[in-house]
Amino acid sequence: MDNDAEPEGLVAQLLRAGLAGKLGLAGQPWRRGDPLHVGMWVRHECKCGYCGENLLTDVPRMMSSQLDHLLPKRKYPDLDKVEDNWVLACFCCNQIKRDFDPWKSLTTSIDLPTRENIAFFRQVLIEISRDHLKPFRDQQQELYERVISILSKGE
Repeated sequence: MDNDAEPEGLVAQLLRAGLAGKLGLAGQPWRRGDPLHVGMWVRHECKCGYCGENLLTDVPRMMSSQLDHLLPKRKYPDLDKVEDNWVLACFCCNQIKRDFDPWKSLTTSIDLPTRENIAFFRQVLIEISRDHLKPFRDQQQELYERVISILSKGE
């Protein structure tokens, strides 16, 4: 089997292509990507972990994608660098979610998340976040459709 077909090989290819590169401030050169960041692209199949949108449909969507902290780093600073606490997100979902804390909606007797139990609860926490974001995403879609409708009548 070709090593580039394995997730690690795919991450290496995407890193070489510059997927995780971002423009620096004030015109600084591109930075090389972080393998963990690119790993999130592979883990999420290049889709937003919340709404499922393909983040490779156009350049602005790809370049505005973000790594979100599933559990907010402001509330859980010890989980800031925990890979299972990261979710690849489109700009819209990340902006809507902000400091939403899905752990508070989790029905468990465990008071605080840890490095170990966040991996166990990860998918449930993502689902809780999706449910939280859906009404806001639906409102955005309705607004978008109204705006397009108004503008298309002027043609």
